[in-house]
Amino acid sequence: MKPRQQQPDDDGGLDSLLDTMTNVVGILVLVLIVTQLGVSDKVASITADSEITQKDVDQAQSDLEQQQQEVAELQRRAAAVADINMDAERQRLDRMQELLATKQNQVEQQTEILNEFAMKIESNREQAVVMQQEIEQTEASRLELDAAIRTALEQRVTLTALLDDTAETRNKKTTRIRIPHPRPPPEGAKEATFICAHEKLFPLRLDYHRQYAAEACKQIIESQQLDLDPEAGIDPQKFEEFLSQVILPNDDFFRAEYYIVDNRWPRIRFHPNVERGATVKSFALSRSEIRQLIRTLNPQQLYCRFHVLPDSYEVYIAARRAVTDQELLAGWEPQSEGWTLTTSIPGIELGPPRPKPPPPAVPPPPRKRANLID
Repeated sequence: MKPRQQQPDDDGGLDSLLDTMTNVVGILVLVLIVTQLGVSDKVASITADSEITQKDVDQAQSDLEQQQQEVAELQRRAAAVADINMDAERQRLDRMQELLATKQNQVEQQTEILNEFAMKIESNREQAVVMQQEIEQTEASRLELDAAIRTALEQRVTLTALLDDTAETRNKKTTRIRIPHPRPPPEGAKEATFICAHEKLFPLRLDYHRQYAAEACKQIIESQQLDLDPEAGIDPQKFEEFLSQVILPNDDFFRAEYYIVDNRWPRIRFHPNVERGATVKSFALSRSEIRQLIRTLNPQQLYCRFHVLPDSYEVYIAARRAVTDQELLAGWEPQSEGWTLTTSIPGIELGPPRPKPPPPAVPPPPRKRANLID
C-alpha cells in the first residue's frame, strides 16, 4: 500500500502569529510596569518638592494685590496722559518761552541801567571832588576878602578919627553902613519864608504846607492800598487821581497847587493871593497886621528868608528894616520875573523803587550848610 501523503498543517502559521502577539503583549506589560513605577516615583518626588504652606499663599496673595495696584496706577497714568491736550501744552510752552525771553530782556535792560547809574555816580563823585576843591578855593578867597575888608575898616576908623579933629567933620551926620556877611543860619533855627511879589509882601507857612501835604499823601496811599506791590511801587496815575481830590489847607496869602513831576515826585506850587499881602505903607503902621505878625517871631528859634522879585524890592527893604528892629536874622534871594515858589512833599516817591547806589569807597566829606543869612 502506498504511503499516505501527509497534508499540510494549516495551524502552523497561527501558532507563530500567536507567539508573536504573546511576546508583544508581554513586552508591553513590562513597559507598562516599568513606566508605572517611574511615574509613581516622579509623582512622589514632585509631591514632596511642592508642599505649599499658608505663608506662601499669603505672600502670593500680597504679590497679586501689589501687581493689581501697579496695574491700576499704570491705567490711571495712561488715562491722564490720554487726557493731555498736546496743542494746549505746546502753546503754554511757547508762552513760557516768550515770557522767559521778555524777563531776560528786562534783566539786560536793568543791568544797563545799573551800569549807567554806576557811571553817573562815578562822574558825580569826580564832580564832587572838583566842586570841593572849588569850595576850598572860594573859602580861601573869602578869608582873604574878609581880611581886606577888616583892613579897610581899620583904615576907615583911623581916617575918621583924624577927620573928627575938624569942625566941619563934627557937624556932619555919620551914616551907618552894613557889610554883608554870608553865613549859615544858627543850628536848630527854622525858616520863616516871605515872598516879595506884585509890590507886596506875602508870609508863607512853608513847613505847615509841606507837613499837611505829606499827611494827605500818606492817607491816600493807605486808604487806597496803593503800596501793596513793593516791586511795582505806587502807581502815579492812580495816585494823581486821588491827589487832585485833596482839600487844600486854608491860607489867606497863597493858593497851593499839588502836581507830580516825572511820574515820581509830588510837589507843591504856591500862587500869591494878589488881593492880600502887605504893602510898603503897612510897615509904617505899628499896629498893622504884618507888624504884629513879625513881632510874634522868636529871634532865638526863627530866621527870615526873603524871595524878592524885580518889582518888589522896595517892600523888601521895608520888611527887612522891620525884622531887623525885632533882632531877627535874615537873608534874601533875588528871583526872576514870573518866578513861583515850588517845594517837594517829604517822604513820598512814586513808581518802582530805584536801585540803591553802592556805598562809596571813600566817604564824602560832610556837606556844608548853605549861607542863607547875610
